[in-house]
Amino acid sequence: MSAAPANPQYPVDSYAEARRAAFNWRGECIGYFTTVEQRVSALLVRAQDVSPYAEVKPPFPHLVGQRFERLRKLLELDGPMRSHAEQAVRALDEFAMHDELRTFLCHGELEVAITKDETVVFLFRVLNFRKQSAVETKMWANQSDVNKQRRKLSAATEALVDTLASLEKCFLNIATVSRAK
Repeated sequence: MSAAPANPQYPVDSYAEARRAAFNWRGECIGYFTTVEQRVSALLVRAQDVSPYAEVKPPFPHLVGQRFERLRKLLELDGPMRSHAEQAVRALDEFAMHDELRTFLCHGELEVAITKDETVVFLFRVLNFRKQSAVETKMWANQSDVNKQRRKLSAATEALVDTLASLEKCFLNIATVSRAK
């Protein structure tokens, strides 16, 4: 994962440039989420072959939130990852603070506007279905807000990826559970 510049200043000379910058920011942030999701998934695959983790069901949840919950359950068990559980839970909690942003980035429609004072404004809209009704949720942000969000997400991603790497090392030289096929 390449590090992002500390404080990118996107040009706002035109609507097209502002829109392009907004989608670049969105793509960068989605990249942070996909990095973590991939690393968590790979760790779950590795853990599935080691006792006591092999007994926890379902082994491979479909939804990303379920994967994070499975990892949390595995961290509670007396297995190889237990020594890193406290650090891992803290890193997972910090990363989870960005769940709402993930929803807007991955599932929301993005509109960009430039105000008269040349402030770039982002509007995300997500339409969800809850209990047989449609609910639209909106998130507004300006350039300063999204830069702060990106920095926080980048830091949370780096911390969690480092923690997941520590968890992966817990499996070195550990015998795996044999399964009848």
